[in-house]
Amino acid sequence: MRFESRGTLFREFDETFSAVFGRRTSSRGAVLRMLAEAPLSVVEIKRRKEIGSGVMDEVKAKVDALGVPRGLSVRTALVYDGKLSPAIESERYFDFIVDAKAMLREV
Repeated sequence: MRFESRGTLFREFDETFSAVFGRRTSSRGAVLRMLAEAPLSVVEIKRRKEIGSGVMDEVKAKVDALGVPRGLSVRTALVYDGKLSPAIESERYFDFIVDAKAMLREV
């Protein structure tokens, strides 16, 4: 990533942050501190007839590929549509498991 594009990325983050939280970030350091204090959320969305336990290995590989800095917590979630393997719930790898159909019924 070139340096000029990092400034653009920061501006886009700042605009998104202000839209969500109703205030602008004051400096890049403040943004980095906020990111360091917040957990990183990794959400996997699967839509298959049957969702096997291999999805946990896929998400583990994605989290490892992110190169998460030491001290930053990672929360994992699975949003699914289909039949979920019982092994997924029994392993307790995901912090959140959400049935997409149930979620949409509540809306």
